[in-house]
Amino acid sequence: MNALIEKATISGNMNKDYAGEHFLRSKKLDKIEYHQDLKISKEENDYGEDEDNPHLIWAMTVIYSLIALIGIIGNILVIVVVKKVPSMITPTNCYLVSLALSDCLFLCAAWPVEFSYLHADQNDYAFGAIGCKILTFLPYLGINASSMSIMAFTIERFIGICYPLRARYICTVKRAKLIILFIWCFCILYNSPWLYLATLKQIEGVVGGRECSFRLSRDNWTYKAILFSIPNFFQKFLRWFL
Repeated sequence: MNALIEKATISGNMNKDYAGEHFLRSKKLDKIEYHQDLKISKEENDYGEDEDNPHLIWAMTVIYSLIALIGIIGNILVIVVVKKVPSMITPTNCYLVSLALSDCLFLCAAWPVEFSYLHADQNDYAFGAIGCKILTFLPYLGINASSMSIMAFTIERFIGICYPLRARYICTVKRAKLIILFIWCFCILYNSPWLYLATLKQIEGVVGGRECSFRLSRDNWTYKAILFSIPNFFQKFLRWFL
């Protein structure tokens, strides 16, 4: 009798252990399925809406193309007019040519990326490793050159309005060209790290999938120094100097 009771007790404990293990296993499976559903749902939210609305995609394509086309043609006309008409070669127009060139560079580099985002396969970067580096470097170069050209243009106008007599000797075409040369050399040097930082990375969970990403993490001190510390120091130096 005692043997039967002991056997029944052992059997009951084994059933409890099995039931508990089965419960934990089922909970883990439910958790995995839940996270997979969340991931699928997120991917559908990220890409499904655009894929299900071809009219929206083509509308955005037309809008982006018009903006790029009008901007590129307009900036090229500014450069051509200033170059062809000798009387238009003034310090102010030299800065405007630099601004037009930087804006044109940004539009030429940004439009292919936006077009590929709308129409190309998102699981495989369309422009390759070199295209990833170049199409990351050029927009930043255009943005920084544009900002510094506007700053130089503003300083030149400030001197011309507030100190008109000195402006005849300070604001010359030769000096404007030297300043523009310095601006572009500095911007090329400052943005050159993007040629190293931009790289193709494997997309997790996608066989053969590649995306244009950054080599360093945003928490890396080098990343913070290049993009935040150095520009802030340079900005404070200019503010103190000017």
